[in-house]
Amino acid sequence: MENIRVMVVDNDPNDEIITMKALQLNNIGSQIIKMQDGVTALEYLIQGREIPDGEGPHVPGLLLLDLNMPGMAGMEVLTRLRAEEKTTSLPVVITTSSTDHREISACFAAGANGYLHKSVRFDEFVKNMGEIVSKCIKGYAAALQGAPGQCFPEITDVGNCAALNLLESGIDTCGEYG
Repeated sequence: MENIRVMVVDNDPNDEIITMKALQLNNIGSQIIKMQDGVTALEYLIQGREIPDGEGPHVPGLLLLDLNMPGMAGMEVLTRLRAEEKTTSLPVVITTSSTDHREISACFAAGANGYLHKSVRFDEFVKNMGEIVSKCIKGYAAALQGAPGQCFPEITDVGNCAALNLLESGIDTCGEYG
């Protein structure tokens, strides 16, 4: 499907395995960069530090970022990424088990391009991963050509965003609210 470099930032080894498998089943990512905490991810993305396998710094085409991590939470990582010119347009999809619509709204307000719920059946997670990543990659490509680069450009008011499909399908498009 998508031949891009993907960074996965997740402190839970089990969630990382599930995410990696979902990427593989969707044929997403020519190279996967794994980070287990937000500090290391920021050092790589912003400061240009190499990762332990000797891979030099490269800004990925997509970042899958766990929201709830010890040390530096995903929201702080997102905020710092959006403050840096180098990473301001990097597509970031938040991955979390949270279903709190205030948290979802805060993620979009902070600059997240998508939100993927982890606590669903694996087959649904795989399907939702493919859908949201495809939308984010298309949105990023459009942004590089001067068009708006949101995964869900129909989102205009995240304050009232109800997690419509979040509980049932694991993906929050927020496109059908009043």
